[in-house]
Amino acid sequence: DAPLPGDLAVRIDRRIGLSIKAANYSEEELKRESEAFDSFRPGEDMVAVRVTSSIGDYRAGDEIWCRRIEGDWGSVLNRDLLVPRPAGRFFFARLLNVDGEKLHLLPLGTGQRQQVVNNPPWAAVAVRLLRTL
Repeated sequence: DAPLPGDLAVRIDRRIGLSIKAANYSEEELKRESEAFDSFRPGEDMVAVRVTSSIGDYRAGDEIWCRRIEGDWGSVLNRDLLVPRPAGRFFFARLLNVDGEKLHLLPLGTGQRQQVVNNPPWAAVAVRLLRTL
């Protein structure tokens, strides 16, 4: 293997996280880059969903990170939600309407019928999609 030129070796050593930029970073740029990658860490209020077969906008292998919410359903209209169901099951669908304590949800598959979930204890709104290239 041929040795790396000195300036390239310095650039490689200064990369952080997932960054593929080969550049000399100032301290301010390093801090900004570090903060950007910190946003990829899931918080304690996050729930992850792994897609096993393609459906709707999602492909097999996608990971969907969802942030738990309680009761503020109107703020997430037309967003995808993970909703707990009885017996440890979950329902992942788009929130179409809120009628009091009832959530009107549309499953992601083509031709699916709207479902109504009454007063779930919590739900989790999709906030980040991770897709392997």
